[in-house]
Amino acid sequence: MKKISAGFNKASHEREQLLQKYKVELLQRRRLNNELADLRGRIRVFARIRPVIPEDGDSEIVTHVDNVNDSLIHLFWKKVPKVFTLDRIFGESALQTKVFQEVKDIVLSVVDGYNVCILAYGQTGSGKTYTMEVCE
Repeated sequence: MKKISAGFNKASHEREQLLQKYKVELLQRRRLNNELADLRGRIRVFARIRPVIPEDGDSEIVTHVDNVNDSLIHLFWKKVPKVFTLDRIFGESALQTKVFQEVKDIVLSVVDGYNVCILAYGQTGSGKTYTMEVCE
């Protein structure tokens, strides 16, 4: 019985030590996450360019994500070039995993108890639901 009691006390003590280490790591992760959010900015704007689909018809809009800087998008509409700068632009071939890697820290903030908002905006059929869902 003494061996069982000693083993229980030892396990309980180890549990308390692990719990203490976990709390320290959790606080450090929260602090680092907040520092990262401050450096990146609390509001970030991403764009995801979807492939042209048959329903688009003969669209006059041509988009091109800059090969060197993935935060620049070149838009040609009615032969007028425009350049937009966002925090990140995902091209037509971007996979869901690449998009998730960019918002993963925001999602982890929810786990830490912070309020966040991820807004998908665009016209009907532009791929908002596809981008927000996990597709196998």
